[in-house]
Amino acid sequence: LPLPRWMKEGMALLPRVPAGKERSPIPPGIYEPQGTQRAEVALFTGCMMETLFGRVNRAALRVLQAAGCRVHVPADQGCCGALHLHAGLRERARPLVERNLRAFGENLDAIILTSAGCGSAMKEYPSWMDEASTFSSKVQDFTEFLVGLGLGFDPKAVPMQATWDDPCHLCHGQGIRKEPRQLLAQIPGLELVPLERPEDCCGSAGIYSLQQPALARSILARKVEDIQNTGVRTLITANPGCHLWTLSGLRALGEEYQVLHIAEVLARAL
Repeated sequence: LPLPRWMKEGMALLPRVPAGKERSPIPPGIYEPQGTQRAEVALFTGCMMETLFGRVNRAALRVLQAAGCRVHVPADQGCCGALHLHAGLRERARPLVERNLRAFGENLDAIILTSAGCGSAMKEYPSWMDEASTFSSKVQDFTEFLVGLGLGFDPKAVPMQATWDDPCHLCHGQGIRKEPRQLLAQIPGLELVPLERPEDCCGSAGIYSLQQPALARSILARKVEDIQNTGVRTLITANPGCHLWTLSGLRALGEEYQVLHIAEVLARAL
């Protein structure tokens, strides 16, 4: 059967999948802290992050260990159900949520996420699933947790000019705005050039870029223009959809750009 037009257009816009070595996931287990233990946490590796951005989860693990965290990576965790919830398929998301409730132990100070979209969805579980209240109360974005705990190490210099872009699910969904900037400000040699409109959507929006490709492209064009106007070639963000979608728009310019997760930048400072 032929694909619908909207799906054909959306698939044509799909960004390139990262190289295999970048996608290697973290083996399940318990990872000991470097130095004195300051917290007992779990790392939610997710599905998209684990499948496409294993390098980001590995960077986050290294930073958490350096910050004095004993890190659990549960074997039985899985998709958070965010994309199902975006599509209004709450009952299909329920078994995914229940699986994660079983996978994560109770004796944790926090459940850390590297995906803003996952974090926003998981913090909202109690609004429709009472039994998720305890679990959701421990969910924290990677940046949110580290600012609360403190880095616990002196960052090394990372000579770089970059700009920070606020993922919608981080700034609007979770109200996290200052924490990423506070962390980046602690890295010597890193110069942040601000975007004019850092909280504007990039157009990815979960499955929106597939369902409404023309509008998503127009939104992306504005984001790319804003990045171009900074004059820098490195964008830092904290959500896989934003990461891939924005990178595809920047690469279409025919110029050399890189997009990094904030965990990768902090890992360079170890």
